[in-house]
Amino acid sequence: MIVLFNILIFFLLDLLLFFLFKNWVFSFLLIYFLLFIFTKKQENIGLNYLFILLFLIQDYLNYGIVGPCLFYVVPIIFAQEKLKSMFSTESKIFFIPFLAIILIFKAFFVEFLVLQKNMPILSTFFIIFTNIIVGSLILLGTRGNRS
Repeated sequence: MIVLFNILIFFLLDLLLFFLFKNWVFSFLLIYFLLFIFTKKQENIGLNYLFILLFLIQDYLNYGIVGPCLFYVVPIIFAQEKLKSMFSTESKIFFIPFLAIILIFKAFFVEFLVLQKNMPILSTFFIIFTNIIVGSLILLGTRGNRS
């Protein structure tokens, strides 16, 4: 129940910031999806479908078409079991580079090559860097109190 609440909060936060900035600058739902898929136990596979549905809604709002998120969400789901051992360490050192790879793939392959969206390179790197910082902060928040 808490996971479902977190999913909806991150989606609504993404949606609010999308309407505020008129561009999809932050990817809170993608960051939480990566944390959920690689660090939580998968007792409810239906939440993956909820994530995909919310990503499709985000695509429709951002691009006007449904489906570009499937280029990077579906491979993450399929590679989940193979990569879970890499993310099971206590340090979570692989989360930030993996998030950077996903964001770069999203920006340069999905938006630039597939959707033919013209985007300034500086703003693209700003969006990637901002999301990496936000992902680091969310990762720190999920570790809990260690004392």
